[in-house]
Amino acid sequence: MQFGLSAEDEARQVAQRAWSDGHRQIAIMVPDNDWGRRVGEAFWDTWSNAGGSVTNAVSYAPDDAVANAVKSALNVRGERAQLEDIGALFLLALPEYARQVPPTLDYYYASDLPIYATSHLHEGTLQPRLNQDLDDVFFVDIPWQIPDAAVGGEEVLPHYESYRSFREEGEMSMFRLMAMGVDAYEIAANIQNFTENGRMSGATGQLTLTSDGRIYRELPWAKFQNGIPTPILTPSFLSDGES
Repeated sequence: MQFGLSAEDEARQVAQRAWSDGHRQIAIMVPDNDWGRRVGEAFWDTWSNAGGSVTNAVSYAPDDAVANAVKSALNVRGERAQLEDIGALFLLALPEYARQVPPTLDYYYASDLPIYATSHLHEGTLQPRLNQDLDDVFFVDIPWQIPDAAVGGEEVLPHYESYRSFREEGEMSMFRLMAMGVDAYEIAANIQNFTENGRMSGATGQLTLTSDGRIYRELPWAKFQNGIPTPILTPSFLSDGES
């Protein structure tokens, strides 16, 4: 049985979401490293298998100017993005880089272009002023990292008492690993029920045991509004045609 915080699984869910939202042509921005290539390939494969096309795929240097990557991804000519063949942008980025992307899109007259992202742009702490530049960006994250996006509020989070205890410790840089540790313990303690049912509500998402022994995490969705993650519905994935 294999369990981990797979960025590739997140990318696949982002591809599913963008497709379900009706997009068919997309640009991709991922870091120019092994991690970026793995996650980018996971997104690309899922997107292509659904029938979508990738207009541009950019591997950016994290220390380079964000404008350089955006110009390549969006076919910028002069000072204007060319969006005839681009319906959305998939972004894999850490917070400092990610926060610069929407203002750069604004500069190139692409403020209405939807941005879909993984959890890596979200640090998990409420920073409304700092995160206002991420407004309208869609992203997935574990339930424990977006409690304000949980339908019903914090108290309905899986393993709420553990969540509250770890939150009080304030080690936010380790919070995802703490959540994974809680889920690993719960799986081990309830292995028979989990094996028989194949599903469990966890701190890191809705956990499903696959036929090859992997544990797949389905994550909730949020969108930044006024710098704060807010809940959005999770659509079902339509793999066999147009939505």
